[in-house]
Amino acid sequence: MSIFQEMRQKLVATPNLQPQLPKTSGNVGPGAAAKMHPLKEQYLLAHMHSGHCRMAVNILKYVDRPLYNSLQGQDPAQVSTAMANLRTQYEARYPGRHSATTMAKQILGLAALVYWEKKKGKRYNEVQSVGG
Repeated sequence: MSIFQEMRQKLVATPNLQPQLPKTSGNVGPGAAAKMHPLKEQYLLAHMHSGHCRMAVNILKYVDRPLYNSLQGQDPAQVSTAMANLRTQYEARYPGRHSATTMAKQILGLAALVYWEKKKGKRYNEVQSVGG
């Protein structure tokens, strides 16, 4: 008996061919995308605290697209006033100081979990359609 026949026999003999889906740490699950926006806002606030104006404006593109578009081509004084207003809003919403590095790591980790959940869902649906 060849090795391929043995493997095929083992696969046929297994009663449960549905894939075992790994659990994500922290029970983030499918609702992970909803937690992403507040993390992005806190990341923007951390950069505003540290005085990285250009970086903060670039991050604003991913946090609040309409405000970013309205600031394009504006006078630098108007941009800094709008960013100061946004900073006071976010400081009221998220009290305390935040580290940009820590926030970036959390965003990256959450983005990886969201990507994994989407990919896992696609694979699970493909297996269901092929097997069912």
